[in-house]
Amino acid sequence: MPKTSSEKQADRRLRLSHDGLFKRRDFYCHPDDEKKLRTLEQKLRNARLKAKIY
Repeated sequence: MPKTSSEKQADRRLRLSHDGLFKRRDFYCHPDDEKKLRTLEQKLRNARLKAKIY
């Protein structure tokens, strides 16, 4: 039987938490800053995974 969407999300969250990535918090920002913030988020995530610091 296929998994439900909520089961798939739970599995995804579990995999991410094992990799040291935690739930992303939503926040408000100026639309001009959104791309910069997402780029910074990805850069920090990659550095954390590469260094395995968590």
